[in-house]
Amino acid sequence: MSGLLLAAARFDEGLDLSLAGGVPSMPHVEMTVTTLQAHGVDVVATERGWRVSPGPVAARDVVVEPDLSNAAPFLAAALVTGGRVTVRGWPEVTTQPGAQLDRLLGEMGADVVRTADGGLQVTGTGTIAPWSPTSARSAS
Repeated sequence: MSGLLLAAARFDEGLDLSLAGGVPSMPHVEMTVTTLQAHGVDVVATERGWRVSPGPVAARDVVVEPDLSNAAPFLAAALVTGGRVTVRGWPEVTTQPGAQLDRLLGEMGADVVRTADGGLQVTGTGTIAPWSPTSARSAS
């Protein structure tokens, strides 16, 4: 779905995208829409999807943040093995669902810190605690 939204502004007539079913990862679609709007693309939510108007996409140099969800197995490996993994460029603010990994892995026993160069470092401590939404609520 994000691929269609990304290409839509360059279509001669734009695109009316209607959903026929659910969206597996709405946060990722919302991130795509936000990024398009930040680059001057007219994207409007409709009752069943989105309308993308045709037009230019404002080109500029940008740093693309890492895909936080794809970092999850590597960060979890540090927790499980007692090792250490650092992901450089971990964003301070993001709409990615993977942004919860620092909190989740910390609750599960990892030592989680921000590095001086803006990375996220996860170190296994030898303790792995089970995580559940119920235990997270009772701990707060």
